[in-house]
Amino acid sequence: MTDTNSALDLSRFHLHLEDGPRIRPVSLAFGDRPAEGRTLAVFPAERPEDVHPDSWEMHPGGDELLILCSGRLELDIEDADGMRTVELTPRTGQVVPAGSWHRLRLREPSVLLAITHRSGTQRRKDREAEIGAQPARTCNDRENHG
Repeated sequence: MTDTNSALDLSRFHLHLEDGPRIRPVSLAFGDRPAEGRTLAVFPAERPEDVHPDSWEMHPGGDELLILCSGRLELDIEDADGMRTVELTPRTGQVVPAGSWHRLRLREPSVLLAITHRSGTQRRKDREAEIGAQPARTCNDRENHG
């Protein structure tokens, strides 16, 4: 049970955004992960390991919204067109489409807010060797090169 008279410590709780009208704090200490609905989480990242750059993840149950509150991150997204990299700076965000493999890379200590439909989330180890030595495509590359 959480104290509704105090601010919620988002380093200890995620928020479960039910498909209905409720928002429920979920304690990280108990590992409670709701199967349905979306989760809002705030992640501090001080070291590269905090964003697990050697692991990719994919959320088949829904899009994921990533918003950078502070710092600087790079987001790699692998989709049908190949791999692209999006730089996230403070107060910028990116929607990762459902079913797209993605990973984060730390460029500066950061705080990231994520809204994720976690059902069916999958993880895999880095597959850059399988993708080949192709350089990552940036958003600017897409705009400049059609």
